[in-house]
Amino acid sequence: MTTHEADRNRSRLMVAVGTLAALVLGGVLLFGVYGKALDPDGFTKHMETNGIVVPGLDLDLTFGLPPRFSWRCSRSPETLIGAAGVFNVRRLWS
Repeated sequence: MTTHEADRNRSRLMVAVGTLAALVLGGVLLFGVYGKALDPDGFTKHMETNGIVVPGLDLDLTFGLPPRFSWRCSRSPETLIGAAGVFNVRRLWS
């Protein structure tokens, strides 16, 4: 096998692994959106009691915003990124 053929095989493998990873991550994100859409009150209740805290740093990632606002703001990017992964619309920035 020549060096060019080995590079081509490695490239195909990397594309296949990247596609599979994007599909899995996109599915996980879309499943999360689905769960939040089924029970928005449960999600906001969870955010009120637990928040989003980075362990060890005691940094609250809600930035003092109300939980309902973070629920509404998290749905759109999560849906778009999940759909991009599932439909294989991937670029370096996504």
